[in-house]
Amino acid sequence: MGRSGLAGWRPEKLREAREVAGLSMSALARRAGVSQPMMSRYERGESAPSVEALARIAAALGKRPADFLDPEVRGMAALRAARGLSQQDVVERAGIPELTTGAYSHWETGRVRRIRNGDAEKLAALFGVSVDVLLEAHAQDVARREAAGDDQQTADGARS
Repeated sequence: MGRSGLAGWRPEKLREAREVAGLSMSALARRAGVSQPMMSRYERGESAPSVEALARIAAALGKRPADFLDPEVRGMAALRAARGLSQQDVVERAGIPELTTGAYSHWETGRVRRIRNGDAEKLAALFGVSVDVLLEAHAQDVARREAAGDDQQTADGARS
């Protein structure tokens, strides 16, 4: 994973796609609206793009954001990133009344142990996965948080 934390970032896939497309690093950077030095850091694995930058890079190469992510990396952040969505995008598009970015972040980081069925269905549809896949990703986020020793979780899907 790159230093800036995009779950499952695979810099070698960026270089490979750029070379197959016959683009220089500078040309791809221009097409994607990213500086050439930043594109270089992405390719070297020194940094990982934001979800928004990844979406622009993928589009410039005719690829999907998921094509640049490790499919073995699990969790809700990975599902979101694979669709090229920011947390704010999820809040705006999920169709869950009163959902805030902070509340969604609590789901994604495992701070909330349970997601209500209706909310899980809407998130799964947005991410293009089954409810089972979404709930397994969330369970991994909860387990990761518990393994880190953070006991400030809430049992239900209450939104804060």
